[in-house]
Formats: sequence, structure tokens, C-alpha cells
Amino acid sequence: MRLLIAFMAIMSFSSAPALDYSLFCSIEQVIAYEEKRSDTSESKQNYKNPLKGFSVFVFSAAFPSATKQEADYVNHDIKKCLSSFGKVIPSSLVSTADNGEKGIDLTGFAPGCFLHYEITDVTDMNGNKLGIFIASLTLTTEVKIDRTRQDCMPIVWSKNCFLKDSLDKKMTDFVSESLKCLLEGFEKEYLQVNEGKPTFNLYQS
Repeated sequence: MRLLIAFMAIMSFSSAPALDYSLFCSIEQVIAYEEKRSDTSESKQNYKNPLKGFSVFVFSAAFPSATKQEADYVNHDIKKCLSSFGKVIPSSLVSTADNGEKGIDLTGFAPGCFLHYEITDVTDMNGNKLGIFIASLTLTTEVKIDRTRQDCMPIVWSKNCFLKDSLDKKMTDFVSESLKCLLEGFEKEYLQVNEGKPTFNLYQS
């Protein structure tokens, strides 16, 4: 972790002139400086929690699955994890009218806040698997840029975790472990600036 801090500090040298690093400073000096800078009350005061004001999220997930049975199990586990934190509303894009005709129902997307979970293999530049999974939870929402009068959908919050591949574990195990970890981080930050539990409009295939 300490080496990672040092690496990030050195890489940011050219893009952040405010950090007065010497090209001849030692790794230990960089680590000490970064640890001191990250602990300052000023940096904590300047942080604005991007989850403030949100209450309803459109939740979706993407994960590799070998069989329908495995996918059904993962979907059930995702719903269980979300239910432990907030209210879950199963949603579907397909709607059926009284006359039997099917159409597209987009009412569940009305909140405009999209929370997406994904887990996938980490590969090298040649596409070879490295025996590691990366799981991510990202929140995107519509943002209006006043200066350019444009709307965009940036990622306003994200969290990642890595899991080492193991032959005695199934994909369902990796999903359960990673989603629980990511949601715990999301819940902690959410409750810092919001009251009550959130609602998840859950879309599953």
C-alpha cells in the first residue's frame, strides 16, 4: 500500500505542480509527504460526498455465468444483498397491456441515477487471464454543464475490489463476496449524508 502511495505521488508530479516533489527525493520521503497530506483536515473538509440527495437508484448487474441455474442463483443473491440495505422493487423493461400486447416500460428509469455492478477477469495486454477478478460498483447520473449547456452522464461515485481466482470457488461465490464488500462501502457513505434507506429499481435478465 505504501509503495502504491509513492507511485501515485510520483506519477502525479507532472500534472500537479502544487506538489513540490524533487526528482531526487527518496521513496520514503514521498510516502511520508503523501501520508501527511492525506491526513490534513483541509483535504477532508474539501471532500463533498456525491451521494447526498439521492434516494432511488436504478440497479443493474453484469457477470459471466455458465448456466441459467447459476445466473438465477446470482440474481437471487444480488436481490438478497440489496434487500439488507434498502427497499428492492423488481422491475422489467417489458410491459403487457390489458389486451395482451407487449411494449417497453421505462418508468423505472425515471430517477436518473444508475448504480451498476460488474465483475470480470483481469487480463494482460494479450488477453491472457491473470487469475484475478475485478468487481466494481459505479454510480452515474445526469449532469448539466451550464457553461456549455450540455447534459452528460458521468460516473460520480465508484468503488472497486479485487479477488484472487480459486478452483474451489464458483462465480456465485465471487459475486456474493464482492457485492457485499462494495455495498458496505456504498452504504457507509450514503448514510453519512442521507436519512433512511434507499430504494433500488432492480433490473435483471
